[in-house]
Amino acid sequence: SNCRWVSMKSQNLNRKANRIIEYSGEIHTLVEWANILQINYSTLLYRFRRGWSIEKAFNTEVSKNAT
Repeated sequence: SNCRWVSMKSQNLNRKANRIIEYSGEIHTLVEWANILQINYSTLLYRFRRGWSIEKAFNTEVSKNAT
């Protein structure tokens, strides 16, 4: 009676390994922020692992690699 079926996306948001970030009064996981800001998750993760501040990571434009 205390069980329910949820989507895989919902289940993945309910994990200890998620990085929870508060910015501009909103709290989301890094994956959710990537979707909101339309920045690739890998790009944001790279920036945080390099020690970027939240403001810098979220507001720096993503460079377009010329091929």
